[in-house]
Amino acid sequence: MSLKAIFLAPEYSLINDVDWLRGQFFSVELLLPELSKADFNEQGYDYRVPVFFLEGRRDPYTPSTVAKEYFDKMNAPEKEFVWFEKSGHFPFVEEASEFLGVLTQKMLPLASSSAAGQQKNQNSQP
Repeated sequence: MSLKAIFLAPEYSLINDVDWLRGQFFSVELLLPELSKADFNEQGYDYRVPVFFLEGRRDPYTPSTVAKEYFDKMNAPEKEFVWFEKSGHFPFVEEASEFLGVLTQKMLPLASSSAAGQQKNQNSQP
C-alpha cells in the first residue's frame, strides 16, 4: 500500500490524513519502544477465546515467521493462521476481498454465536 493510496482515498478528508500521520508518529515514538520490550512467550500460550492471525506473506515490517512460530505453540478453543500471499503489511487493503471473506466466513459466525450466548445469559439472570 502506498502513501498515495492513503492520502487520495475519497473516504478521508485532509484532517483524517493528518491524524493518520500523527498516529504513525505516536506509535513509533511511544508504542514501539514498549512493544519491543514485550516477550509474549512469557505471557504463556493458553487462550480461552478463538484466535486468528491474519498475516501478509510479504510483510517488510513485521516478521510474520515469528508470529507463526508463536501461533504454533498456542492452545485455544479455535485457532487459525491465515496467510495472504500477495500482501505485505496491509492485507486488509492489498487483498481486501479475501480479507473480508475471512472476517465474514470465519470470524463473524463466532462473534454472532458469542453475542447470542451473552444475550441468552443476560435474559436468564434475575
